[in-house]
Amino acid sequence: MLLLRQYGYSLAMGSFTWAFTGHPIFPTLQNDMVQPEKFKFSIFIAFTTILLMYVPVSLLGYLAYGGNLLDNVLLNMPDGPVTYTVQVLIIVHLLCAFTIVINPLSQELEEILNTPRHFNVYRCLARTVIMLLVLFIAETVPHFGSVLSLVGSSTLMLLTFILPCLFYEVLSRTESDHCPTRSLPFHIHVINYEIIFLAVVFLAIGSYFSVYNIVGPDAFTVPCYVNVTLAGG
Repeated sequence: MLLLRQYGYSLAMGSFTWAFTGHPIFPTLQNDMVQPEKFKFSIFIAFTTILLMYVPVSLLGYLAYGGNLLDNVLLNMPDGPVTYTVQVLIIVHLLCAFTIVINPLSQELEEILNTPRHFNVYRCLARTVIMLLVLFIAETVPHFGSVLSLVGSSTLMLLTFILPCLFYEVLSRTESDHCPTRSLPFHIHVINYEIIFLAVVFLAIGSYFSVYNIVGPDAFTVPCYVNVTLAGG
């Protein structure tokens, strides 16, 4: 029973981190803003809006389906106008948001490949390859909930909790012309290291259970590019 609770809590923590994490793209967003100094207000509004949308959906979904609630609540809902409308809205959301989310990765790849910054065929090819890789991974790993938990428990836990606190501690002790040395209060050190410790624990446990759920003996499903009939069945 304890193992099952740890399994559920760790996967939930990874999903929670995924849902409320935009930190890896924050520098890009702030850099592209007309008024970067108002970034903190935009983040507050964005996170508040997300919370007001996620909490009712999660609560009502659990109250309606209980332990039978699936990773995607739409899979629990019967076919009908409401379900179709929600699916269309999700597609619109993905079309609008995915380009923002994938932009930092695309820019990093273009930087490595020395791709010119203006619109050209090389940028199109680089971003097309990234999209094909994303599609390949999505079709190869059928359990999206486990992938979401794995990314949330591993890379996003690093980028959201561990590395920012660690970098803040290091930068506060680093002296340069642009960043003078600062003396942080003791309670700030305690908070930073507490966040790092808890994040490392969740990273280890969440990543273990997520990987087990993906590669376990009952987890494999034939991808559609191997056999469309078996994948559909």
